[in-house]
Amino acid sequence: MDQPFGLLVAFLALAAVLFGLFSSVAALFPRNVWLAQRAAEESPGRSLLLGAVNTAFVLAVSLPALASQAPVFTLLGAIVLAAGASGLAIGLSGVATMVGRRLSPRASGIAGILTGTVVLTLASATPFLGWFVFLPAIICLGMGAFVLGWFRRRVWSEQL
Repeated sequence: MDQPFGLLVAFLALAAVLFGLFSSVAALFPRNVWLAQRAAEESPGRSLLLGAVNTAFVLAVSLPALASQAPVFTLLGAIVLAAGASGLAIGLSGVATMVGRRLSPRASGIAGILTGTVVLTLASATPFLGWFVFLPAIICLGMGAFVLGWFRRRVWSEQL
């Protein structure tokens, strides 16, 4: 009886932490989040494919380097993994904002991020389909949206 309650508490805590991460990233880096959101909206297929390639690259470089015995390679792997995680946080903030605005068009700002975070967290928690299909797809979409947004030049005043 204690295990389902503990899992529910852990899930709610994870959703709260993700909401805090996405909202703080959106507040600290609004231009980058907006660019990632626009990239995910305008070209989701390209973002997904580019994100899969970049996620595979970050993991292929960082994990063997972290497993290395040489401190220089371990530090290099940690830097690559931290850079990839930072880009992923910005991209996922854009994806959560996009989902929140699509599901509740009247919600703007923090309410849209909350809606998107809750929906993405619940969808990713779905057994098997959410774990092995939806979650990796959202991770790749977020990473690809960040990369596309990073290299695209947009007029940021469109957001307001």
